[in-house]
Amino acid sequence: MEGALTMASLPLVSPPYDPRVAEAMGKVDMGLSPQGLMRGLAHHPRLFGNLMAIGGSIIYRTSLDARLRELVILRTAARTRSEYEWGMHVALFREPCRLTDAELASLQHGAPEDRCWSEIEAQALRVVDELHETSTLSEPTWARVQSQFDPTAIVELVVTVGNYHLLAFFLNACRIPLEPGAARF
Repeated sequence: MEGALTMASLPLVSPPYDPRVAEAMGKVDMGLSPQGLMRGLAHHPRLFGNLMAIGGSIIYRTSLDARLRELVILRTAARTRSEYEWGMHVALFREPCRLTDAELASLQHGAPEDRCWSEIEAQALRVVDELHETSTLSEPTWARVQSQFDPTAIVELVVTVGNYHLLAFFLNACRIPLEPGAARF
């Protein structure tokens, strides 16, 4: 459509920040950092702090293996079409988690049954897909999850999917701009 209108993003908060926001932003030192996400959430300092705490717990204090955690996050980003989250996590964790081109392609367009996944990785991807599609787990998937993960890991797995759905909804709906230097779909 010629002359199509594009919707503006949520305005990003600029300094000076609320003290709670400033403190949290001062702790983010990952090279490439989610400035757009944080500056968008900074409109609501209490939620900002709570969401940063959950995110920090998922990234830095989880019992899930880092590679498995990133597979779950990336599959969730792909399923929710959150290029922002996809780009940040590919840029930051591709090398440390040894993610191949074939695996990244499978996360975007493939299935848990693709040959590149171990049994436990495939099961984690099934969890993402079922939660995305039905907001619950089928009896067969639930039985396999219980046989492969301890209760702490099950909680972390489901909360990780839910948290990244929440972030995708926020990022996509508010049209938060992609970070320079982050990967793209």
